[in-house]
Amino acid sequence: MKRTLTMVLVLILTVLLFACAGKTDNSGTVQTIGVPVDKQETPEPLGISVSKIEGISDDFIMGADISSLLSLEASGRVFYGFDGHEQDLLKTLSQSGINYIRVRVWNDPFDANGNGYGGGNCTVDTAIELGKRCAEYDMGLLVDFHYSDFWADPGKQQAPKAWGNMTMEDKTQAIYDYTAQSITKIQHNGIKIGMVQVGNETTGGLCGEWEKANVYRLMATAAQAVRDTDSRIQIAVHYTNPERKTYADYARDLNQYGVDYDIFATSYYPAYHGSIQNLKEQLTAVRSISGKKVMIAETSWAYTSNEVGAYKASVQGQADAISECVQTMVDFGDEGVGVFYWEPAWIDVSGENQTEIVAKREQYGAGWASSFAGSYDPEDAGQYYGGTACVPTALFDPDGYPLASLKTFLYLRQGTSCNIRNYISNASFEEEDPSAWRINEATIGTVNYQEKASDAKEGTRSLHFWCAESVSFTAEQTVEFLPKGQYDFSAYVQGDDTGERAVMKIYAISDGVRYEQSFTLDGWANWRVPMIEGIPCDTGTLTVGIEIRAAAGAWGSVDCVELLPKQ
Repeated sequence: MKRTLTMVLVLILTVLLFACAGKTDNSGTVQTIGVPVDKQETPEPLGISVSKIEGISDDFIMGADISSLLSLEASGRVFYGFDGHEQDLLKTLSQSGINYIRVRVWNDPFDANGNGYGGGNCTVDTAIELGKRCAEYDMGLLVDFHYSDFWADPGKQQAPKAWGNMTMEDKTQAIYDYTAQSITKIQHNGIKIGMVQVGNETTGGLCGEWEKANVYRLMATAAQAVRDTDSRIQIAVHYTNPERKTYADYARDLNQYGVDYDIFATSYYPAYHGSIQNLKEQLTAVRSISGKKVMIAETSWAYTSNEVGAYKASVQGQADAISECVQTMVDFGDEGVGVFYWEPAWIDVSGENQTEIVAKREQYGAGWASSFAGSYDPEDAGQYYGGTACVPTALFDPDGYPLASLKTFLYLRQGTSCNIRNYISNASFEEEDPSAWRINEATIGTVNYQEKASDAKEGTRSLHFWCAESVSFTAEQTVEFLPKGQYDFSAYVQGDDTGERAVMKIYAISDGVRYEQSFTLDGWANWRVPMIEGIPCDTGTLTVGIEIRAAAGAWGSVDCVELLPKQ
């Protein structure tokens, strides 16, 4: 998982904030509405709709990285099953369709006094303990060697302390010995390893080496150690940043330097890594050059956030994100290995107060980094150590109860629907009669109901806008006779060339209060899903709409508008 400063700060801040939208009272003052997680004595998960994906093989990997679990449990964190009773996390994952576990392994994530660096303090012993538990539920095991003492990612590939002053010759031997000995130790504990990852997000570096020839020499040596120890184990190489469109180069480099591997794995975080279509194109290029299988080794999506992205910031949005990743892999047929969700259970430790919580993170290594990590990683962990970064993207709520999105992996094999009513009429603009929508202020630009499947999120029609000069309009709908309660409003929007001063937002007006959520657009088929959560409605009438004011040449479309009762 990328440990860049930007990502850490964004996600940690998101932990502290629930999904927000602006609201304006009758005086015109913009305020903020928060959406806390409602708790019940036995929480009922939000319902989701998941379409069955045809052609998922029995051995298709529906995976989860749970590397932090032992540290969380040591701190006293408890997890629950869908019946609301305390239950082994591995059992809950198995019941949800998860069939493979991924565990990161660091060489020596401890300081000179034995204090853990955090992030789960993951070692070979972590893989052994979790490997034993996943075997109880007939799950496969992926061992993810970082070849570092702490996080390895595109910007940080630090060699283990013990290897820091080695020559290249000595380091090559060390990576062979360490890989072979680690696998042997795990297997001697009666654990079957299905897959080994030789490096983590090795985009440009590995184990303190950045020169290409050295990087691939180490990678090839590590892969050879796996083959020599147990030829049945699948070998995965792991890259990230598909949005840079460089995967074909990596595939050629792997061929050129003779790296023996089976699977080209990628991280894919939709908030950072471009569109799912681009990912598919990148992996298709890898397949064409290398003939190797492909896999998503890391992905996740936030169910609570104040950012607008490719999916709704909701439990349903998580299900949608997982579904598209799985569909992308299934589209590769037998060459699409599977998908791993990154740290679905990495919620924060529990405690009576913040002082106790911080102390537990430090003691058990349950935060993304402890203060002790500063001796090894002073520029990042040494300054920004603290809480977990995964609370918004977890598939469990902050108290350890599973969200309905966890069952997406199970539902993808059979399909399900929660049948939540969408109160919007002509929500996808497929009906010939446009009278449900009011197009206001369309004095500039062209706004119409377009019949063009490539510009629609679903079906063949969408609300389309374009103008050679500028575009300015609102499209709104008033919904009446709503049951008293709270509602979530969202819409899918795609387009581009809107200009720096564009005003683009969805809005809702309820009981005299206006709620807004702004968004931006960045390309064809790069759908964005602005969402306003928890809109209170006491009178039974709610007006919703979308407002676009953009520069000359702006274009785009709106589709799949939803007004749903908040669950």
